[in-house]
Amino acid sequence: MSKLIGMIHMAKARLGMDDETYRMFLVDTIGKNSLRGTNSREQWRVMEELKRRGFAPQAIHKGARLVDDPQAKKVRALWLTMADCGIVRDRSEKALGTYVRRITGRGLADASTKQLSLVIETLKRWLDRCDDPRKREICLSVLKEQDAPPMLDGLPIIGGGCGEVRH
Repeated sequence: MSKLIGMIHMAKARLGMDDETYRMFLVDTIGKNSLRGTNSREQWRVMEELKRRGFAPQAIHKGARLVDDPQAKKVRALWLTMADCGIVRDRSEKALGTYVRRITGRGLADASTKQLSLVIETLKRWLDRCDDPRKREICLSVLKEQDAPPMLDGLPIIGGGCGEVRH
């Protein structure tokens, strides 16, 4: 069973549809009384109709909770912005955790304020090796602002590396 079909069945249950009502709904929506043999376009049409009728999918966070410490948030924001600028090649939490562990000997959640300051300083030194001053400025602005600017000269920041170090 595809994830989409599973979501449709969850929506059916949450909306309180019995089997007869559900099959009539399918006939009205896609002209079939079952999802068997349907293609993804038909399944998406069913999902959109279920949403229109009140189903609200909920995001499920399958990973560990992100650290709530303000300094850890700055480390993460700087890391992600550097990835968007192409300086960091792997923007994943695992790569960030590996980097922080290499610098501090602890994970992001367990690092002290002093250790997180050290991580920020190492990321700044990494930025100093970037040849593009605009990208460097964007990344450093994360330390001053809540959110990183998503654009560079009106274009998305994604791509175009500056550094040679890989993570």
